[in-house]
Amino acid sequence: MLLCVSVRAFAGDLAFYIIYPDGEGDTESARPYLGQLYDYLNEKTGLSVDGLYLNDPDEAVLALKNKGINLAIVSPDFFEQYKDQFQFSPVLKTIPVYSAGPYEKYYIMAEKNVDIADIMEKNTPVSLFSSKAYDDAFLNNKVFYENAEIKKITWVLGQSPDIVNTIKEITAGKKNTFVLLTGYEFSVINDLKKKNMDFARLKLVYTSREQPSSPLILIGTERPKELPAIKEALLGMPLSLSGNLILKKLRLKGFAEIQDGK
Repeated sequence: MLLCVSVRAFAGDLAFYIIYPDGEGDTESARPYLGQLYDYLNEKTGLSVDGLYLNDPDEAVLALKNKGINLAIVSPDFFEQYKDQFQFSPVLKTIPVYSAGPYEKYYIMAEKNVDIADIMEKNTPVSLFSSKAYDDAFLNNKVFYENAEIKKITWVLGQSPDIVNTIKEITAGKKNTFVLLTGYEFSVINDLKKKNMDFARLKLVYTSREQPSSPLILIGTERPKELPAIKEALLGMPLSLSGNLILKKLRLKGFAEIQDGK
């Protein structure tokens, strides 16, 4: 998830936006969930916090250009793309609800009887479907990184409009077809494996190295006086029932301090 927090300069209140490019839902359907988060922060900090959910990256960039945002939780890709232009500096890291720490991973699954060694030996092209569109550079540089063995397979990337249906086709016997899952998707599939025999026919064939999670960043060189209060409130969310319930709806387990600038 990509979250965006903005501080209205000199107004004494906080505009806290959630921005997730091409994400699920819409602004109106997200209002009830965000309202709970804002009420929590209002109570813990004494500040007036409000905002909206946006899933249009162009709107996010426009907001940054208008200089209305001081703090943001952004996706790693968004951070890398705009860190120099808007002077991003990390403040906290997010801990995804499905992760043991402040990091993301990617997973590749296949039908349980697939023979990876045979595929490598015969150099059989393999279809690799995902819910989002990825390119070969992402696959090789981020998912596979320096794993030379997995790169021996000829992967043919494809985006699936219905990743669950694609998985059902795999478990039904569709040959040489794998799925690339995000950490959240992998956690959902693991739950389904316990309840549905079709999904139980899947096996994990590859796990990526740890990837950076979405960071809370400071935008620009000015350090808002509200920053310590916001950090304390966010770090303390897992310590209360209400905080945990809100985090779960945001698909987060909590926040972590930046260690040694990382």
